Formats: sequence, C-alpha cells, structure tokens
Amino acid sequence: MKNYNNISDDDIDEIDDRLSESLTPEKADISNYLDNPPPEEEYLIHNLLISCWLLTLSAPGGFSKSFLALMFAEAIATGVPLFGNSFFSIPKKGKVVFLTMEEDTSDIHRRLWQSVKLLTAGKSKEEVKEIRKLLKRNLKIPPIAGTPFTLFPDEGKRSFFALIRFLKKYSDIRLLILDPMNLLMTEDLCDNSAVSKFVQLLKKIHNFTGASILILTHSNKQSMQKNSQSHGDTTSVLGAASLVNASRVVMTLSAPSKDFLNKQKLFSCKDKYVLLRTVKCNNMAEKRTLLLERLEGGILKDIPIDFAQEGDVYNTDGLLKIIQTNPGIGKMNLLKTYQEENSASRSDAETILNEAISKKMVTCKRGSRNNSHEYYPIVPDKEFQNSRNV
Repeated sequence: MKNYNNISDDDIDEIDDRLSESLTPEKADISNYLDNPPPEEEYLIHNLLISCWLLTLSAPGGFSKSFLALMFAEAIATGVPLFGNSFFSIPKKGKVVFLTMEEDTSDIHRRLWQSVKLLTAGKSKEEVKEIRKLLKRNLKIPPIAGTPFTLFPDEGKRSFFALIRFLKKYSDIRLLILDPMNLLMTEDLCDNSAVSKFVQLLKKIHNFTGASILILTHSNKQSMQKNSQSHGDTTSVLGAASLVNASRVVMTLSAPSKDFLNKQKLFSCKDKYVLLRTVKCNNMAEKRTLLLERLEGGILKDIPIDFAQEGDVYNTDGLLKIIQTNPGIGKMNLLKTYQEENSASRSDAETILNEAISKKMVTCKRGSRNNSHEYYPIVPDKEFQNSRNV
C-alpha cells in the first residue's frame, strides 16, 4: 500500500500527466451549467434506449435476447421504428457492429433472413430496396464464433487490439453489441474485481469509438426459480454488481405470470411470451415494460398493453383477493403468497402493494407484535367494515 505521507515528485508528475486536463480551475467552473440549458437526452431508440456508454440486456437462455438485440441493430441501422411502432422511432440511424460468440454464420443467416421479413413487411418495393441498402451499409456482423476471441483477462489483449483495428475502419458507429459476456471474459462473472476491469476495458472501447455498448448476459440461476425474489429485476443479472452499477440502462427479459396473461386475454401457450423490462434507467422517469410474442423463427412482436409501467405488469386484483380472504394478513405472508400465486419477484409484489395503497384499495395498520404491519381491504362490503383503518 502506498504511503501517501511520502509522495515523491515522480508520483506528482504521474498524477499530473493523467489528470491535468480535468483538474483545473477552468474545468471546475460551473458557469456554463448555470448559464446555458443542458443538451437534450439523446436516444438510440425513442422511449426505450438512451444513447449512453454502457447498456445491459439480461435474460435466461432461450428467451430470444440475441434476436432482440439483432432487432435493435436493424432498427438503428435502417431508421425503421422498432417493432414497426412509431412510438419507438429512431432519431438518428447509423452503423451497428454486432459481435456474437454464440451464433455461427448459418445461425446469423437464418436469423437475419427472418428478421428482415418482419422489418420489410407491408413496405413498397422501393422502401424494401432502401432498407436492404441501409442494412448492407450500416449493419456489420463479423463471424467470430468459434475463434479464440476474448477481451479479458490478459490473454485477450490480442483480441482487444484486433477489435480496435476493425472498429477503426468505420465512422459513426452508433452501437456495439457484445454477445454474450461470459464468452468475452473467461474470469468468474461474479468476481467484482474482474468484472470491474472488464467494464474499464469496455470504457476504453467506448472512448475510442464514441459508440454506445450493449452487453448481453444471462440471468443468474437463483432468479430463474419460480418464486425468486429477483425474478426480472436488477439482481437477476448474471455478473457482479459493478456491471449493473456502471450501466446507465439495464433491461431484462423474463416470463410473464399466468395471471397477467389471462388479464390480457392471452390464453395460448405461456412460453410464447416474454416481458422486456427496463429495470434501471438513470434519466427516464418511466421504466417501460413491453410484452413480446415469440413467433416462428424467433421473431419478436410487441403486444399492446398500453406500454405499462413496471408496477402494472401484475394486476392489483390478485393482491386484493389475498387480503380480502385473509384480512389482517402480515406483510411478509402477503408478499410471499402473492409471489407464489403470480410467479412474481419480491420487488414486483412490493410495487403492487404500494400501488394498491396509493389507490386506496387497501389500508395498513400496525400490528400488536414486533412492530408488524397488517393489511385490510378498503371495500364497501360490510363483512370488512369492522377491520377498516381509515
């Protein structure tokens, strides 16, 4: 450990070399921040993907995260709104580089062929011609699956410099997609120190290219259990906390509950649907949740649910029914029962409970033991009038 009571002139010179451009009185002056309006938030995809240096998409295996990332890439490369929905328009089209370690050239060919069918559906011949032209110009997918490509740790230096040389051939790269994280670094993904170093490496790539980087990773095994408290939230992301902390945007794909699908009048196979949830986004007031249907060939189609916010994914009816059946139920038992009946996470259950309270559907009073909380329905039914706590 360095003794900071004995810093040499050489140490000072080294610090000065690295920080002299930032640590100056001129750079520390905040006048510009106060005297001029800030720049508007820049989006890769309106209302969904903010343009920022690091984004993370997490999902269990087989949930179409690679296909979704390909659809992101095609939308940004062509300017065609994601899912054909003008709500998810593209403010600025540009180049996208997709590095996939899992898909060989045959897999890429099939997926691209299927997704372009959806992208060009209903378009005129001239529009289709223009879309294909833009894809050829702006979407780059180098065939690296099966090669010794790895970015971290030390043995990945050759891959890192090879990637930099490749990216240098293109200008205006809007998005770099890396899929999946566990094949791009050979260290333990739960090792916070190793993941921090990997994230620093990604930052160097961003500084060199100016591109946003979308890293695809799997969900951890615990979150995939039916009643896991981390199902579909930030704690479900496979990787140390430093990955989530560094990412400005974190999205997850998870399975919707049967109760939710029934409410949407979707009674077909539950495995056909996935929820795309924005579980972290520093500058977006509304964290969006989208319901996606998986079609033949892996294509994803959005199902209108009024672009429900995270708390609307599971309805309050199920929670209210539990309380009506068990007036005075404690918080822990209430949340646990809701999780079990709806395959929901702990955070989902708490969100729904808070929503029910804010809508004055339930009320809470302090219990007689251990400062516990008891919950009662607020309904006109006389059966519950004596237990109301208005």
